[in-house]
Amino acid sequence: MDQVVQILGALLILAAFAPSLYVALALLLLRSALSQMDVPTRTSYVMAVVTPAERPAAASVTAVPRSLASSISPAI
Repeated sequence: MDQVVQILGALLILAAFAPSLYVALALLLLRSALSQMDVPTRTSYVMAVVTPAERPAAASVTAVPRSLASSISPAI
């Protein structure tokens, strides 16, 4: 997981220094695609370690920050 975070950070830094708009967009799209790959794994892991009674709360705790951030970011 730490390697993925390092790769995502490197892609963001590289996008800032990209020589053209198309290279920057490609790097940002790649970063976005990679950042979404951990969602199913994280969700299934959380569902496996919590009790069935706690699953709705655990699902909301893991999903709300990501959806909230993606809904607020276009307004910024």
